[in-house]
Amino acid sequence: MELLTSLYDWLSSLPPGAVYAVLLAICYLENVIPPVPGDVAIVVAGMVAAAGAVSLPVVVALAAVGGTAGFMTVYAAGRFFAGVLADPAKLRWLPRGDIRRAEAYVARFGTPVVAANRFLPGVRAVIAVAAGMSRLAPWTSAVLACVSATVWAALIAYAGYALADNRETLARMLEGFEYTGLVLSVVLGVALAAWLVRARRRRRRPAAAGQETENPPGP
Repeated sequence: MELLTSLYDWLSSLPPGAVYAVLLAICYLENVIPPVPGDVAIVVAGMVAAAGAVSLPVVVALAAVGGTAGFMTVYAAGRFFAGVLADPAKLRWLPRGDIRRAEAYVARFGTPVVAANRFLPGVRAVIAVAAGMSRLAPWTSAVLACVSATVWAALIAYAGYALADNRETLARMLEGFEYTGLVLSVVLGVALAAWLVRARRRRRRPAAAGQETENPPGP
């Protein structure tokens, strides 16, 4: 609540151009330096938009651009420094457990994880580096990261816009984002697992049919 109020008081005192610049910078840095409060900044920018000081569509667009740029910066680091990042004897301060979990997500589900990265609590900060280390297609990763960032930014910026006069509700909502993201990630994981099972069954059917053709039953 204190951070929400302080950030609102500061941003609302700035001219529109400065608000946009600060939002863009925070949304970029959130991906590079995870403790940066990107979600809070987007919600507060939505509140400032409700006061008529800035445009809500521009807020969403800049949040998406900043988030995508930050994601791809970390993706590039993961791609070019994969050997160093994978060596447990180097950079010991890195969250190895989170990176391994993110790599497992990427290895199992591929690019859909990038599309869902904004909704994955705990590992979303390292999804980008795992995607780079796994050498997922860069353009596909950029597009999906942009889609994910846009949807997320639109949701929470509108929440700030619609609930600008109810800061206590917004503060509780921000506190509940991690739980909500966890539920969404579980739903996504179940949906992806079901899709993979169906896809494997479809691939097996033609193969089984081919084997029956090659080995017809005897008279």
